[in-house]
Amino acid sequence: MWTRLHNQSKKSALESIVKGLGLSRKLENIDERLSSLYVARAMKTTKRKNKDQLEYPQGQEAATSHQLIVVLLNWRLCQPLSSDAYIIPTGTPGTLAHIQSVIRETSTPSWVNSLPKNFGEAKAGSLKADEWRTLSALYLPIALVRSGVTMMVFHPVDDTDAGHLFQALNHTMALFQATILGCRYTMTASRARAYREYIPSGMQDLRRLFPHVREGIPRPNVHAAGHIYDFLLLFGPVLSWWCFPFERLIGVLQKVNTNDHRGVEMEATIVKTMARTANLRRWLRRPDCPAAVQQLKSSLTKPLSLLVCRKMTMNWSR
Repeated sequence: MWTRLHNQSKKSALESIVKGLGLSRKLENIDERLSSLYVARAMKTTKRKNKDQLEYPQGQEAATSHQLIVVLLNWRLCQPLSSDAYIIPTGTPGTLAHIQSVIRETSTPSWVNSLPKNFGEAKAGSLKADEWRTLSALYLPIALVRSGVTMMVFHPVDDTDAGHLFQALNHTMALFQATILGCRYTMTASRARAYREYIPSGMQDLRRLFPHVREGIPRPNVHAAGHIYDFLLLFGPVLSWWCFPFERLIGVLQKVNTNDHRGVEMEATIVKTMARTANLRRWLRRPDCPAAVQQLKSSLTKPLSLLVCRKMTMNWSR
């Protein structure tokens, strides 16, 4: 595990994980096995002549990749090896095959956008935002209700496996209802209020029914989903103000080869490149811009977007 973390993760990625887990970077209360392993690995890699005098940096801040790995492995050793809580199985081959059969067998009007019959497979590619909306508003509810275990009647407080699945069904349907209400072609105050009621219940049940998400930091999109209620009252139906250009931009960014660079490195490259582009455009529009550069303005502004994308690709592929 130590070698894998060191070979596949950069220091910035390790720092991001430590911060995301809310761990202290101070090397205190570390398992003795990890501290001994840290010293042994340091003695093998160091070029110092007095390598026998190397000591574990007790009480210091984790500053190197190996020290950050010590913090992460020490946290993992404190966690249980197995969980007694029932974890709802998701993404199994049987579940995927069931959803694919629903997509194939369901007859829809001509105005409903079609979905790939091999949804979930690599050949199908990534779904667009509108296709995810169709999937969550039409096909997934049918697939969940058709599954055999949900056809029975359970009590919401039932702690059996079947009871957990029934609660997961209610939780998922609440999120689907919010999606359907938010994407209606007409909007009323009562529909907006219903949307606001479905979103919090769905988010609370998410952390209760799926224990593996409890330790994670709440995502910004979860918080942003609650503010859509205000936008529904201010601007009306989502279809009149949703941002498909940004969805297309996300699709372009997803196709860029990142060479498995994780953490904040990729995001920092995007921000820096966009800031440089904006500064260059602003400088070209200044009245005191040199005349020689002004003559090249038209030839610079057109291929600028292409140059930016090429620059980001070169940075990420290194």
